[in-house]
Amino acid sequence: MSVDTKGVLLRERSGRLVLVLIAGYVVAAGVLGGALVAMGAIPPWREGSTFELVPGTAAMLLGAVAILAYLCGAPPSEAPLRRRGLALGAVLFLIGLEEAFSLHVIIGSERVVDLALWLAMAAVLHSFVSRVEISDRAALFLGGAWVVHGLSVFVEGTTMVFVLSPAAAEWVDEFLEFCYVPLYGVAVFCLPVITRFDNMATTPQDAALQASFAGAVERAALAIWGEIGFRLFRLSHPGATFADFYAYDIERKLATGASHPTLGKRKRVRRTGQALDLTTARHGARGRFVLERLFLEGLRPEHRVVDYGCGSLRIGQHFISFLDPGGYWGLDVTDSFYRDGLDLLPPGAAQARCPHLAVIDTTTLSDVRAQQPDFIVCVAVLLHVPPGELDMFFDRLLGLRAPHSVVALWFDESATLVRTQAKAWAYPRATILAQAGRAAPDAACTVEVFDDITARYGGLPVTRSILWVRPRAAEVPSE
Repeated sequence: MSVDTKGVLLRERSGRLVLVLIAGYVVAAGVLGGALVAMGAIPPWREGSTFELVPGTAAMLLGAVAILAYLCGAPPSEAPLRRRGLALGAVLFLIGLEEAFSLHVIIGSERVVDLALWLAMAAVLHSFVSRVEISDRAALFLGGAWVVHGLSVFVEGTTMVFVLSPAAAEWVDEFLEFCYVPLYGVAVFCLPVITRFDNMATTPQDAALQASFAGAVERAALAIWGEIGFRLFRLSHPGATFADFYAYDIERKLATGASHPTLGKRKRVRRTGQALDLTTARHGARGRFVLERLFLEGLRPEHRVVDYGCGSLRIGQHFISFLDPGGYWGLDVTDSFYRDGLDLLPPGAAQARCPHLAVIDTTTLSDVRAQQPDFIVCVAVLLHVPPGELDMFFDRLLGLRAPHSVVALWFDESATLVRTQAKAWAYPRATILAQAGRAAPDAACTVEVFDDITARYGGLPVTRSILWVRPRAAEVPSE
């Protein structure tokens, strides 16, 4: 992977991950610190400093957990890695001990103790960086910690007497400490552990281990980030669904020139992270797999097809050219997606083929239902539907059926419910079949595995599967 490509991926993922981890740290340390204060285990502050408890308690716990992680996570064959990991955890634990319990009271001068501890942290981190090839994520956290810590040292050393009062300068210093301690804590984990998992994956067992640890950490962080974004969106849009939030977020990003794998006029190439501007020819080469699969189900030009969640017509463009004029209905939560798709069709195609394109609402669903569609396809939509909105999604989708309709729903399938990205989920087959059976009790519902996409999620076992909802008379008897 080139340096430029790494930079693209780093900018796309790392910024939000930093915010998520800091936010998670603040919440977790605040709750834990408050509980310890309530139990009288730790004094709430020291010498008027209101921020001592939270970073101190969190750093101490991070250090303790890090020691356990390195004891259990690094095999004996990697003794240098293990020793440096233990040293990092131990120094962070001592820093937390000093912050939370005023260790300098026993030893002597606070400045001397703090300086010694942070010099030890710098020495261990330098030892690690000089001997281990660290990942981009680890470098990001470590660099952020050094920058914020350096600013804190400057504030503490100068007291910024020409800008702030001594009391305000102390507050700023403690607030910066509140920020850089968690960054150091994350760096402690990223350097020895996540770096190792990022660079191994040489055997299937290693890949599974990578997915279970590093992948789980990243998915958890992205899940928190997605929930924070959705909750903030609902503050200004009461009653909005996750689909509304998803459309708003993607529209906003596309408007700034960002790329998306399936939406807009630019495509992000998954393997390189680079974005390319789509031409009509490039766009026409995408998404034909759905049309080809429906040929096996008896699709003919005179049929009427509904594309639920049509997006930028990656799938729909092939139905538009194959079906008789007026036979294609493309629906989505916003018109901006399919307007981009219309711009990418061959000149005159939209006027000649007369596709019906509309935003999903009550009137549109009623009009489409009245058309009695022969096929309803839904691709890469269910993966963006959270568990709490499955009922509404299936009621809307399967409510479009006529007695003869065949529904093909592509979804991400996993053994258990898992949030694969900030705005994406993979569902167990049983959950999807239960939802389909509830919304269409008169139909025959089956699931077919379409593609193994485990590699897309860093080893997490996920398949792209198809839920088929057919008239019960078309059900094939089991042999």
